[in-house]
Amino acid sequence: MIDVVHVTTGLDLGGAEVLLADLVTRSDQSSFRHRVVSLLPDGVVRRRLEHAGIPVTDLGMRHARPSLSALLQLRRIVRDARPALVHAWMYHACFAAALTRPRRMLWGLHAANLDLSRYPLSTTLATAACRMLSRVPHAIVVNSATTRDYHRDRGYKPRQWELIPNGIDTDAFRPDAGRRRDIRASLGMAEGTWLIGFIARRDPQKDHVTFLRAAARLTERKPDVQFLLAGLGTDDALMRDLVRRYAPRSTIHLLGIRNDVAAVTTALDVATMCSFGESFSNAVVEAMACGVPCVVSNVPPLPELVGQTGAVVAPEDPDALAGAWAALLDTDPAERRNRGETARRRVSTQFSVRAMVNRFEALYRTVDNGH
Repeated sequence: MIDVVHVTTGLDLGGAEVLLADLVTRSDQSSFRHRVVSLLPDGVVRRRLEHAGIPVTDLGMRHARPSLSALLQLRRIVRDARPALVHAWMYHACFAAALTRPRRMLWGLHAANLDLSRYPLSTTLATAACRMLSRVPHAIVVNSATTRDYHRDRGYKPRQWELIPNGIDTDAFRPDAGRRRDIRASLGMAEGTWLIGFIARRDPQKDHVTFLRAAARLTERKPDVQFLLAGLGTDDALMRDLVRRYAPRSTIHLLGIRNDVAAVTTALDVATMCSFGESFSNAVVEAMACGVPCVVSNVPPLPELVGQTGAVVAPEDPDALAGAWAALLDTDPAERRNRGETARRRVSTQFSVRAMVNRFEALYRTVDNGH
């Protein structure tokens, strides 16, 4: 039995957090025993982990507020658990885990092309500290070559890089006419209404402002099209203010955090990821698995993910984004269906959750054997 303690910054609904949950809940329970420690309290993903029987401890830290007592508690947890390895996820957790000086450790980095000027000072400090400590872990796991190259260019020099692409559950994320109908009915949408969605937490890097500006432009051309935002922070006062400022005449559904992301995704006619920096993008691959064509920014690795199944536009260009949406909506229905089917096949062959779990388990065994 290989014991693994996972240290994560938080357990809100985000790409890395879902990836962590997919990994530990699908891992071979006869060979691996997982425990999760979160620096921040609560979070939607925590409930999923606990429901699956994964022990979860939170250290009660607050955003951008370092806590010596929390770090000492983490050190005690690792010391008492004596795990085969510690797997840390995201900058703050990687730094905190390094301070516990575990016997063997992995880092998981899931960001690229960050504009740190848009983030709290604590994020800048955490990335700098991780750069200086980057030789401490046995390996740094990244989910794309883009993530690896971004960190390598910024001075990260680990003992080795491990590239393990994110995996998607194609049984959960699949076309489903019933779920599509139910979600659209819950939104009060008339039959045949177009729906364009952006599923991502409100974060500077995701660039919701460009999405809203593009929505305003498309509304001028196609006033019946509706839009959807889902993810942490997409239903708060700041987002409502952004909608009033940039797309006051558009019909935009603000859903916030959802536990039924797969169902929400099936309701879309077009999915979008208009961020100006990505390391992977679970939301894009999940939409592809649901047979939904995607419009993405021309920011690696997004074009590589969608291939020929969607459209690629320049980042921070609302006119180009609105134009690509219109072109997809105007595409012959048979062609649009073909794009969706091709996208799903692409996910099934290249980004399966089973392949991801197998690769992590193989890495854990290698590290446990001291290689």
